[in-house]
Amino acid sequence: MSRTRTHAVLTGDEDRGIEFIASACAFVGRCKRNLARKLPPKSQGQKLSPFPEEFAMKIVSAIINPLKLDAVRDALAEIGAKGATATEVKGYGHQKGHTEMYRGAVVDVKFNPKVKLEVAIEDALVDPVIEAISKVAKTGHIGAGKIFVTPLERVVRIRTDETGEAAL
Repeated sequence: MSRTRTHAVLTGDEDRGIEFIASACAFVGRCKRNLARKLPPKSQGQKLSPFPEEFAMKIVSAIINPLKLDAVRDALAEIGAKGATATEVKGYGHQKGHTEMYRGAVVDVKFNPKVKLEVAIEDALVDPVIEAISKVAKTGHIGAGKIFVTPLERVVRIRTDETGEAAL
């Protein structure tokens, strides 16, 4: 944007101001037309994903009770999940912590110890993985955990430079 056109709008020179507004509108119109050409046509009911079809992978993250970790690991191995990462975490949800006796004193524990289990899988295994985790980790009590599923755009195996599902 040139300085004279901006100045014309600010000082009230209507001819130059109208010229500036017209050129700005033309620019925005060109941008919209170019963007519309690049986007695929939207079909009714079709979900447009920002991720390419070749990378149809997900990360399933589960926050579970630490005592259930070995059982969940075994259940995931049975259905064909090739690997997982477990991290010790602390958190709270509806449970809002609890109280414990420590050296004769009552201690208010605000964050409960949990395990965050992350599994990178292909799309076909999402439902079996969720079912296996929830079946094994379910306690019937508050604080049993949660499962989150997020899209995974790209995976690279460092040793071989394999990408996509081959790298899982």
